[in-house]
Amino acid sequence: MGKQRFKIFMAVVVALLCGAAGQGEAGTPVFGNISGLTVPASYKVTNLDFSAIAINDAGQVLSSDCRFYDKGNVISIYTPVQPCIGVGLNNAGQALVFGGYQSPVTYIYSNGNLTQLNTAPWYSPSWIVRPEGINDSGKVIATAEYSGWLSYSVLFDTVNATSTNLSAMIPGVGYNGPRTITNKGDVSGWYWDANYSSKGYVIRSNIFSQVPYFYPVINDNGVTVGNRSVLDSVTGTRYEHMFYSKNGMEVDLGNFGGSYIRAEAVNEAGLAVGYGAYNPTINGLNYGFVTDGRKLYNLNDLVPAGTPTISTASGINAYGQIAAGVILTPITPPVTSAYPDIAAEGKSAGFRLRFRS
Repeated sequence: MGKQRFKIFMAVVVALLCGAAGQGEAGTPVFGNISGLTVPASYKVTNLDFSAIAINDAGQVLSSDCRFYDKGNVISIYTPVQPCIGVGLNNAGQALVFGGYQSPVTYIYSNGNLTQLNTAPWYSPSWIVRPEGINDSGKVIATAEYSGWLSYSVLFDTVNATSTNLSAMIPGVGYNGPRTITNKGDVSGWYWDANYSSKGYVIRSNIFSQVPYFYPVINDNGVTVGNRSVLDSVTGTRYEHMFYSKNGMEVDLGNFGGSYIRAEAVNEAGLAVGYGAYNPTINGLNYGFVTDGRKLYNLNDLVPAGTPTISTASGINAYGQIAAGVILTPITPPVTSAYPDIAAEGKSAGFRLRFRS
């Protein structure tokens, strides 16, 4: 091979390599699989006849209307204040729920027992406390709202019966709220700055940091996933993109073509799930997604043909099983005994998940 042909050959090789590992869908450099766990080529769909919002590593499932699945049995959680709304589920089998819309009361269901969370000193006619998440040690994050003009991020320690006003660390106008809590007790959330602009925050090891995302979710391994407004240079319109970051590196994952996109959860391996609009003019038309930090995958492309639209995904366990109204279990590579068994195999999705914005 002559020198000129060799140069051309090497240029083609370099171009192909860079094309394979150098650019994301939105034109941002990709730095490989930073999550440590890849998205499977397909999922098995299991319909438990309720709208699943959370799944833990034991295969227990919580629904949006407080039904709790455990080893083939479905228990309806009844709260004294109705209706009952499911919020989250940890690996200790504790289900976080609340009863009532106007004056919600928070409860934890565990081993057949329902315990009301002591939200003092926040529980009063003036304060409304809405739970947002629970970690494996039973710590609960909640939004405490006062008469519609104050909103605080609050941490409740159910073991020591204490509460912490995280807003003392958060700048701005006293309007903020939490989104996720990790097993180390780190918290992510949103706040309004002095100009009433929406910002994202992360509190790790009791140290506050602003992050460039509106509603970030985090794990204990340094992954932050969230949305940010991006200007379309062609139309001059701003649309939200999903971003994935770790150790100072960031990928712009883009969106599904709509005006908004949200991450809902990320597991310790770094797989994140959420939902995004696919219609640029009509809100409420969403696709559920999963991402490993390399690409935004539409879950509807990874399930059998004929499965009704998966419009959101709100929970994911350590095995990559996803709560998306139905339960999605990776089948490529093939399902093994490592995955918690979810009964009612072979049923198709028949509903859409309700979610809170």
